[in-house]
Amino acid sequence: VDKQAEYTHQEIVKYEHKAREDFTKALDETKRMVQQNREDTERRIDLFREDVKTLLDNTKETRKDTLRIQLLMILEQQPENIDTILKLAETYFVELHGDWYMTSEFNK
Repeated sequence: VDKQAEYTHQEIVKYEHKAREDFTKALDETKRMVQQNREDTERRIDLFREDVKTLLDNTKETRKDTLRIQLLMILEQQPENIDTILKLAETYFVELHGDWYMTSEFNK
C-alpha cells in the first residue's frame, strides 16, 4: 500500500509539474499575443491619425481654394461690397494663411 501511495504521489507531482509547464507556456503565448495585438493596434492608430491629418489638411486647402474663388468673384463683381471683402480677406489671410497671389489681387 505504501509503494502504491508513493507511486500515486509521484504521479501527482509529475502531473502538477506538467500542468505548471503547460500553464506557463499558455501564459507566455497569451502575453506574446497581447503584445502583438497592442503593436498592431498602435500601428493602426498611427495610420488613422495620419489619415485624419491628411483629411484635415485637404479640407483646409479646399476651404482656402473655395474662399479664394469667392474673394476673386466679389472683388471682380462687387468691389463696393467692402464689408464682405474684408471679412473674406481676413479669413483667407489670417485664419487660412492665404498665398501671395491673393495679396496682389487684394491690393488692387
